[in-house]
Amino acid sequence: MVYNNECDCVSKIISNIKRLEKGKKESKPMFSFLSSIIQLFMYWVFMYVSAILLLIFGLTYVIKTNPTPIIHEHKVVQNIIQPTKRVLVEREVCKDPRGCEILKGGHCPDCVMDFVWG
Repeated sequence: MVYNNECDCVSKIISNIKRLEKGKKESKPMFSFLSSIIQLFMYWVFMYVSAILLLIFGLTYVIKTNPTPIIHEHKVVQNIIQPTKRVLVEREVCKDPRGCEILKGGHCPDCVMDFVWG
């Protein structure tokens, strides 16, 4: 490219510089937005890690400075009275109010077998 005079060359350079600056300004908001997101993420990570470390150091401090508790053990002996175990008892009951009449075979016709919990 051949320029006729020096002024024409300077104006082209200035226009190129303005065009480049204009291009920078267009991409700057996007870069600024990404930069702010990255800074926010880094801030969040810093706060998260700091909170975890503070929790670990706090628990360690409490565990080490807390005195060992004195435990008194008291043994209590209780006698437990258990109810008697109930057993089903089979017994022979005579239905005749006069009493049993034992026949030749040794069996009373009025007696019945009765089951009672005893």
